[in-house]
Amino acid sequence: MLNEELASQLTDAGEIVDLVAAKELRELQRREAEYRDQRPFPTIEAGTIILVDDGLATGSTMKAAVRALRQRNPARLVVAVPMGSAQACLEVKREADEMICVVTPEEFYAVGEWYEDFSQTSDQEVHDLLGRAEKRHREMSEKLRTNFNSDNAECLFFERYRDSHAL
Repeated sequence: MLNEELASQLTDAGEIVDLVAAKELRELQRREAEYRDQRPFPTIEAGTIILVDDGLATGSTMKAAVRALRQRNPARLVVAVPMGSAQACLEVKREADEMICVVTPEEFYAVGEWYEDFSQTSDQEVHDLLGRAEKRHREMSEKLRTNFNSDNAECLFFERYRDSHAL
């Protein structure tokens, strides 16, 4: 998201924005390739999406995520955070179908002040966690598949659920 007020104060804002956008796009592409590990983008059309973050300071990143996911037409978009600034939670609430923010302290300076350990998550940790989640999803899918006869309605429901919630 671009801070229009700040950008208007720069004489070469267009060039700077283009350079930063190109750099950020390369980083997004790198992370997606690293994290997705050849997995296809999940089907989210007509599904309920729950976006979770460790907290909201300005809310700009979460608003960008909500707007990006809206383009894929989910039925419902829910945002959930343990804490955030009152202003950020209010702004995100305008973008999402539902906003869950457990704590909105009067004096909010940074998300990190609410954690004992707020160290950066490494690419390897993200990769490992997503791999474990995919493995658990496959195991649960197989377990449910073996417990249902493909002719009954429960299995049909499960297949639709699984397809709409794939990693």
